[in-house]
Amino acid sequence: MKKIILWIIISTIWLFWLSFAENFLNLWDFLTVYFEWISQEVPESWQYIEVKYDNVRRNSELYKSLQKWIYMDIFPNIKWQLPIEEYLTQEKVVWLLNIKDNRKFNYKRWEKINLDWTKHMIYQWDKINVSNDKKEIINKVFKDIQQKLGENYIYPKEINQNQMDYWAIQWYIDAINDPYTVFFPPKEAKNFDDSLNGSFEWIWAYIDMIRPWIIIISSPLKNSPAEKYWAKAWDIIVKVWSHKITKDTSTQELVDWIKWPAWTFVDITVKRWDQEKILKIKREKIILPNIEYELMEWWNCYVSINQFNSKSRNQFKKAINYFQDKSCEKYIFDVRNNPGGVLDDVWYILNYFVPDGKSTVNIKYKNIELEMVSNNSTPKLSDENIVVLINWGSASASEIFAGVIKDYLPNSILLGTKSFGKGSVQNLVEYTDGSMFKYTVAKRFTGRSKTNIDLQWIEPDLKLEDDIETEMDEVLEVAKIYKFR
Repeated sequence: MKKIILWIIISTIWLFWLSFAENFLNLWDFLTVYFEWISQEVPESWQYIEVKYDNVRRNSELYKSLQKWIYMDIFPNIKWQLPIEEYLTQEKVVWLLNIKDNRKFNYKRWEKINLDWTKHMIYQWDKINVSNDKKEIINKVFKDIQQKLGENYIYPKEINQNQMDYWAIQWYIDAINDPYTVFFPPKEAKNFDDSLNGSFEWIWAYIDMIRPWIIIISSPLKNSPAEKYWAKAWDIIVKVWSHKITKDTSTQELVDWIKWPAWTFVDITVKRWDQEKILKIKREKIILPNIEYELMEWWNCYVSINQFNSKSRNQFKKAINYFQDKSCEKYIFDVRNNPGGVLDDVWYILNYFVPDGKSTVNIKYKNIELEMVSNNSTPKLSDENIVVLINWGSASASEIFAGVIKDYLPNSILLGTKSFGKGSVQNLVEYTDGSMFKYTVAKRFTGRSKTNIDLQWIEPDLKLEDDIETEMDEVLEVAKIYKFR
């Protein structure tokens, strides 16, 4: 019994000492932690260095760490007994890492280091020094390549310096991996400008150039020829008839290929989910109102919002006023294939759903955050049964519309497929050489839950997609018969 008690006491003391000791790092610990931290940062040739320290065992983690330290010229390689058991102070680490501007690190001179402090220190040091070193090296490499091409390249006539510079800028920006941050050289800038000002007059679909020479259908308008003949958001246009989309194709050329008198057909080849499909679309000349509304069977009050602009406000108000004495059992708001529009206008319409004084939309810039707050200028529909129809073509402001309604009316139903996934705000810069730079400056979030829409989409509560083989609108039919508890 005494032996057991003694064993318990000794074990307790040992565990207490071990936990206390592990709060601090000696030189061995520190070098090993650093090895783990920078393990991807040093070329593989470090492993061929022969470490000369007498008391460091080959193939140990410390040995590998020292190889890297020596490779980076931070540690000397000498035949010597390394004081690996010595606990380090914060001041010694600052000295060891050769941190010149040590005022930023708020270290305490005599205090021993622990794991958290060490990781924080290494992270700060790497961020300030290593990143600057890398940038300097890359700049030197880039200049050296330019110089060698200019002096020694055997085909000097093949060098188009302007084209190479534009390509360098494009690849630099593409590395960000943001589909809405794009650089357009002069010719592609004109194509992009055409896409902003033009539309497919006879098939009625919005297009967007998400990369130079990559043009997508961002939203086929509701009841348009594009929608009837099964064009979908995110379809990449590959070919019109026999005209292939290449780097030399302008957006205006693309529009001209598609435009033709009404009631004629056009073959558009699109890439969808890595498969090519030929869409045979009949051109039509149509006029689409911003908002359409009607009282449907079973007292369904249906409002179709095609886009959000200054005219949408009064049209939405007129629709709600029309339904006020119709004893609506349910409101159906349809924003399928709605490409978005002006944020101020969707904010005005959302006043019908969001309680006074509550956040409708949250916009986050790099350094500031803005809130758009609901006011009491409109009646509220918060006590109504509400269904919102969404699909892949519901983008930007229409996603804010659906997400904010779900925020404040949790019993409402989102029906359809997930949305387009664009919740960011871009600035457009035009340069004197004709090039353009479009870059993301802010993100939009739904007001209450602060849901980020950008590339994350709005998911429906009930997932349902129209059957393209039928003329029936299956999603709308389900919405009409849906019963709230």
